Amino acid sequence: MHNEAAPAASVYIVALAATALAVLLRWATDPWLGEYLAFSPLLGAVAVAVWYGGVRPGLAAAAAGLLAYDVLFIEPPGAFKIGGADDIVAIGIYVVTCLVIIGFGEALHAARRRAEAGEEQLRSTLDSLGDAVIATDREGRVTTMNPAAESLTGWKHADAEGYRLDAVFRIVDEHTRQPAENPVHKAMTLGRSVDSAGPKVLLGRGGSERPIDDRAAPIRSKQGEIVGCVLVFRDITARRTVEAVRDEQTA
Repeated sequence: MHNEAAPAASVYIVALAATALAVLLRWATDPWLGEYLAFSPLLGAVAVAVWYGGVRPGLAAAAAGLLAYDVLFIEPPGAFKIGGADDIVAIGIYVVTCLVIIGFGEALHAARRRAEAGEEQLRSTLDSLGDAVIATDREGRVTTMNPAAESLTGWKHADAEGYRLDAVFRIVDEHTRQPAENPVHKAMTLGRSVDSAGPKVLLGRGGSERPIDDRAAPIRSKQGEIVGCVLVFRDITARRTVEAVRDEQTA
């Protein structure tokens, strides 16, 4: 896909290089292509240029391909000229097809940019939350976690992504120290949000232990199908301390 950080000149170099290769392919296959496929290699170069660089490199590849075709393949070769009616029709079809390819490619780029903007907005929102958030796919593998979740679990997002949630979010019953039921499993089984059941302790990757509250809810597609789950949890150590002081004062 197009690299937004690539130097501006590089996208045009790629476009012209793709066009040059397409012209060579067109020349090598000239006896077999026939009039209906005459432009097909050049259209491939336009598609590559749009895919890599967007509209302007795509237009550059289309123009360079048309010029090369006119000079090399329209009789007599070696000069820029407009041939007969058949050549004019072929060039018209080529131009229209190039515009369709460029338009389609730009639509894909625009959709990707919108998706990336949405992901960035979601990431910024999650990063600003005080609560820890972990999202999973339908198989319970981690797809997203915010900085608060990284801090509490001891896992970095880059390390946790793709792991089963049970390996990242390890919880035990606070009193029995037995493994506690993962709320994500319950939420996806019941198909609704579930709250924390009983006091739990989160076992961090580095050996830390924190009492937590948690809540999980399934993530649904537009069609209503469960495609993942989101887990929200928080460290309640400070709340426990406040409650203990208050109990002592009222005792």
